[in-house]
Amino acid sequence: MLAAIIAQRSPQVTELITLAAPLDTDSWTSSHGYSPLFDSINPAQLPVSQHNLKQLHIIGDKDSEVTSQHQMAYLSRYPEARRISLVGVNHQLEGLSTQDWLKLITRERQTLGCD
Repeated sequence: MLAAIIAQRSPQVTELITLAAPLDTDSWTSSHGYSPLFDSINPAQLPVSQHNLKQLHIIGDKDSEVTSQHQMAYLSRYPEARRISLVGVNHQLEGLSTQDWLKLITRERQTLGCD
């Protein structure tokens, strides 16, 4: 979440990659019955970044802690952002080896046109 907030506010940041990030903290806290995050910034409620920010948001389809619901409000504001749901991967990244992770990030950064 912090990376998303910084990236949206900092024009010098050119790419943002998140892994299992609850980009809509209101949705995340309410769906789990957590107390709202008072005096906290919800990335989904920040003004849309006006600088060219390449975004990749990765989530596991078996993740019950951070689901696609916890990202939708944010992602709807950034239709050019790329989102990947990893099949068989949970919040602890079980089912994803280090080698798989490195291949995925390398491939996706190339797809986004990142250096």
